[in-house]
Amino acid sequence: EGSMNEFIEFLKANHLKCGISRCFHNLEDIREHYEQSAKAIELGIRMKRQDVLLNYEDYAVFHVLDILGAKSDLKKFCHPVIFELIEYDKKNNTNYTESLHIYLSKALDTAESAKALYIHYNTMRFRIEKIQTLMGIDLRDSRLLLHLHLSFMILDFTGELENIKSTDTWLAY
Repeated sequence: EGSMNEFIEFLKANHLKCGISRCFHNLEDIREHYEQSAKAIELGIRMKRQDVLLNYEDYAVFHVLDILGAKSDLKKFCHPVIFELIEYDKKNNTNYTESLHIYLSKALDTAESAKALYIHYNTMRFRIEKIQTLMGIDLRDSRLLLHLHLSFMILDFTGELENIKSTDTWLAY
């Protein structure tokens, strides 16, 4: 524990980042895992993450988006509800998009989402119900949840998530 804290402090003091690959057991796989470490650093810097330890596992989906983004406009893969909700927020001075993002990032835990947004549990519950009604969606649909979560990851990857952030509670993936 102590030596890890010293290592982290060393990285911070020298403005360095450390990429961590997935675990491996065969030395023949070292190149692949070196590339994972390097990609974690590259993506962490590009996405303006403040962490000095960048775990590839946290960036694997973003790695896929990086590859796909070289061939296509990633926003085409976002669920249209996200953009409708963003527009609704702009017109009505609400923050339902952020609430939905937090709710998804907290694995649909209303209490944890409310805590992250510094709002009452019932307020969070109301917001989720309102989002479902406004957008005509059912957040019990696992495919929809995956698509919405991926859409937020795309917006994070493209740097557009910052544009809809309304508080300091915005969470990294």
